[in-house]
Amino acid sequence: MEDALSSNPFVDASPFAEWKWRCVSGALLSDDELRTQLVSGATSTYLVQAASAQYSVHGNPPPGPTTPGTEPGSPAALAIFTLHSPSSDPAVRANEVVCVLRGFQVQPAYKRQGLGHALFRRVHAFAFQMAQLRSIAEHIMPTNAGSKSNSAKPDSFLFRLHEGCCFRSPAALLVYQRNGATVTAGTNVVEPKQLYDWAARESVDGGSTSTRAPGGHDAAPSPATPRQPIAFKPMDIEVIWDPLDLNAAYLEPIAYPGWVEERGGKAFTSLDDAGAVSNEAFDRRADQEEEGGVKSRMSLIRYNSELKLGALTIGGHPADQRTGCYRFAIPAWPCALLERYLRDPANTALCQSPDPANNGKVGTVPRLIVKRDRTGEPTVHLTGYNLYMSTAAKHSPMSQVRRTRLASTKVQKDALLALPGCKLMLTTVAEKLGWNIKYLSSPYQVHILLQDADLQGGFDWHTDGDGIKIANEHDLVTLSIQLSPSAVSAMWVHGFQPCIYGGMGSCVLFHGGCLHRTLPWGPAVARGEGRHPSNRGPHPSIVKVVFLYQPPC
Repeated sequence: MEDALSSNPFVDASPFAEWKWRCVSGALLSDDELRTQLVSGATSTYLVQAASAQYSVHGNPPPGPTTPGTEPGSPAALAIFTLHSPSSDPAVRANEVVCVLRGFQVQPAYKRQGLGHALFRRVHAFAFQMAQLRSIAEHIMPTNAGSKSNSAKPDSFLFRLHEGCCFRSPAALLVYQRNGATVTAGTNVVEPKQLYDWAARESVDGGSTSTRAPGGHDAAPSPATPRQPIAFKPMDIEVIWDPLDLNAAYLEPIAYPGWVEERGGKAFTSLDDAGAVSNEAFDRRADQEEEGGVKSRMSLIRYNSELKLGALTIGGHPADQRTGCYRFAIPAWPCALLERYLRDPANTALCQSPDPANNGKVGTVPRLIVKRDRTGEPTVHLTGYNLYMSTAAKHSPMSQVRRTRLASTKVQKDALLALPGCKLMLTTVAEKLGWNIKYLSSPYQVHILLQDADLQGGFDWHTDGDGIKIANEHDLVTLSIQLSPSAVSAMWVHGFQPCIYGGMGSCVLFHGGCLHRTLPWGPAVARGEGRHPSNRGPHPSIVKVVFLYQPPC
């Protein structure tokens, strides 16, 4: 029997994804409730902040039997933080938006199950999204003096902890380190093994973890005297995250593959292994050409050559001569809204369909609900396609239809653009590109792709006009937006270097008539090499939405 994930791979399979999570400006709980649930002096520092600076994340299990040991009416997971920007805090530098974590609590019944890790992921992502919006507001909103707050908007996001000792417990330090932080004790970088040792001792003797060498200092390593474990003294612990660029796409601290794997050459398969242009790709074009295959091979890369020579633009924008694309980023918030909708199983209807690759055996096919009537009944659906052969792996019709969604009619496209975040995404794109929003809201087609280990939502060498039966591809423009923050991904335009999607909000504009392909993740990623054990799943799963435009803008 098929499970929900196999029949609908779009479903978020990360731990606690099925929980009800709320990320809000301000707290859902009263001041007294916060003080009761977050036993920390930092709670008071949170409550004295301006309401516009207060944010909270709440997590509760899905409806069902109450877990023993939980407090009724209290969130199972709760975090509070504040955002500080130049206009709200004179101590903040002009180019920064600072997040300060002031409360972080998981109910005892749910501890040691990975809930703290899931909570932190959502806090970090939500804080970055709100910081981006704050950065935009800093630039366009006047101050009390009536002038713009800064000549340039803040471009750096800093995540920090409150000074309190409770934020530096061994269990909390493990969560931070798993999520990209560098933990130091004095001049020593604390390794995971040391953190596990502290956590184990804390659970045994209530936190007495002092292991100082004689004299009160760490003993120097020598053949006769092995290095002693670093003493656990909370006030000596520093937890540092690298600053993030608010003008760039958002990549989770636990992203895999992330920038570490990309820069180390382990994120993607090598260009040689990705393969040359297949004979099948040339043969498809040869069938459309009157003068046979020799000329067709040249025609297949004609636009690539023109782009390389600077004789062709991408909707009026010059191509990067390294990648053949035009890459930019938009704010993560609308992308998060749309991805959440697409991954929510409540927005998918499952139907039965025969699988041509399995002797006609009936399988489950998902259909995305993009519009409902007033009673909540679905009225417009998007289905996938199963006959597009130019896949990055051996073609599987049933697998492909589960990882693709297509909007081709006006009714479908209008309904899709009305989904949460979609119109806001295109509005931001219009501002970035200087294009008319009316043009951007009238795509020829829209494709929603899930790219994972299956590779049926990733494609071999092709042109977009070939896939949608457009003979004249001269003015075909494709806009691809990555909605997921969980991994870097890449595409490759023939004759150029691969173009990297840097996470949620990463946009790649390219010429749809140019020969291009998906660059698959490398074998090391497929094996999970270098991935932290807490980051569940053997392989990344990301969602992209692809808009195809014709005629030119």
